[in-house]
Amino acid sequence: MTDKYRIPDLPAWEQPDNVVDFYVEKLGRIWAWLVVAIALISFYEVVARYLFNAPTIWVHETAIMFAGLCFAFGGPYAMARHRHIRVTGLYNLFGFKTRCFLDILICLITLAFAAGNAWAFLRFANKAFFAPDGTFRLEGSGTAFNPPYPPLVKGVFLFVMIVLVVQVLLRLKAAIQGLVQGEKEKSA
Repeated sequence: MTDKYRIPDLPAWEQPDNVVDFYVEKLGRIWAWLVVAIALISFYEVVARYLFNAPTIWVHETAIMFAGLCFAFGGPYAMARHRHIRVTGLYNLFGFKTRCFLDILICLITLAFAAGNAWAFLRFANKAFFAPDGTFRLEGSGTAFNPPYPPLVKGVFLFVMIVLVVQVLLRLKAAIQGLVQGEKEKSA
């Protein structure tokens, strides 16, 4: 990775491996402010409800939507920062070639998961954005507030799964290249 995609405040093992990881990391720093927004609007609800006896109909649903968006972005963010699930103590016991095989296996499993979820969210997003007759309409939540949050959440989940597919494909390519280059170095 070039210095162009280096993030100064990250340790070496969390540095982005590619341009997608770089932008996921940057977006994650912005996305994290949704947690602050959840806290602020929840505080507003408590004050409105208990001090002024004026509860809202929008805070709970908005906070849940923001939390869902944070959850959605967690996968690509963990992948970009090398914080995805891996038993590092066990992984580090193996040699380079075995690690490459394990990385390929992990990538293939993650790719199946992410691609399957992307397909599912494509269908969910389609239903959230379009009526059965094909006309554009935004699905509401069905509550008294009834905001068009379902299309937003389903659209973001679709986007996030597509990003995760791209990240995994880039990692898979790097693992295969590492395996091939490692084999070439051994035969030379």
